[in-house]
Amino acid sequence: MREVLDAPARTAVWWVASRLQSIRLEELNNGFVPGPLATVAAAIANSGNHPSPRTDEAMKPTQKPRHRRLLTICVLALLAEAAGVAAQSRWAPLNGQITRVIDGEAIEVRIGDRLEIVRYIGIGTPEILHPSGGPDRYRDAAREANARLVADKPLQLVFDTQVRDRAGRLLAYVYAGDVLLNAELVGAGYAEVATSPPNVRHREAFVARQRDARQARRGLWADPDVARYHRPRPAGVYGDTRLQIYFHPDDGGRNLLLADPFVIFESPEQAAAAGYRPSMDYASYARREKRILSGDSLPVTTGTLKEGRAVESPRSYRSYGSSGSSGVVEVVPPSPAPGYRPPAGPYFTPYGPR
Repeated sequence: MREVLDAPARTAVWWVASRLQSIRLEELNNGFVPGPLATVAAAIANSGNHPSPRTDEAMKPTQKPRHRRLLTICVLALLAEAAGVAAQSRWAPLNGQITRVIDGEAIEVRIGDRLEIVRYIGIGTPEILHPSGGPDRYRDAAREANARLVADKPLQLVFDTQVRDRAGRLLAYVYAGDVLLNAELVGAGYAEVATSPPNVRHREAFVARQRDARQARRGLWADPDVARYHRPRPAGVYGDTRLQIYFHPDDGGRNLLLADPFVIFESPEQAAAAGYRPSMDYASYARREKRILSGDSLPVTTGTLKEGRAVESPRSYRSYGSSGSSGVVEVVPPSPAPGYRPPAGPYFTPYGPR
């Protein structure tokens, strides 16, 4: 590599290889088989071919500058693509077989020759503090519902950003065939939304399923005492370490601060204890989330009512609505100006995807 690439290229190659090596180590620490790209990168990073000022000064070029520049660009492009592929696919789905149902939100799964406790991402058993019956009978009902869903079925575990919790359990979206069991438990009324960033990929779907379950009084929500003694759990929050402000998961305002470092808090109380204060819009997002999760029918509008006309929406999936639910309003945008040609393919506008 020293005789072929110039100093900047060697520096970039070594940096990318080191990054892929760190991915390989993280895969090993989490019980995954390292991918081939990360394995090859580890060999490069450990080979000692990293840039050295002393050897770089003593080196003499062996190729024409034009050829060296072209080769440098090709190597950097290939390694950058390899790094992106490895980072996106390092948590490949795993297949497993159920061995034990622990409770309404966790199972034990055999993956190859090892046993893993798997915690469902994004959901949890509702906390129902009944003064006389206590929470146990509701937890038992949730566990039985979970057992019915996973009984004698091959499972596939799909991962999000964070693959394990602090207790070492795998965090996964659990599929039985094409059925997402996390969502099924919420839709059946035996689980509630329990958002814990950064694993928020299916949050909107879970929120919509809980709203439907509460409106239809399914599962645990059929008991009138549940609504009275239920203690909803707040969603985890994103904390901006520069501004010392925490954001609700639904608040897209934090995307304007992507350059800032963020930390994750399990609850707003934890963020407040660490000295963070809520964002300007946190209270409104939290109130809206509470009403939706309780089954309230909230009117949801997009776009502008001034130029468009409001119509009943046949669906409102992106707005936490349910298929065919009433009271959900979508705004039809005004007609485009004469001669306007929209770009080809699906794209996003202020009125949603088109």
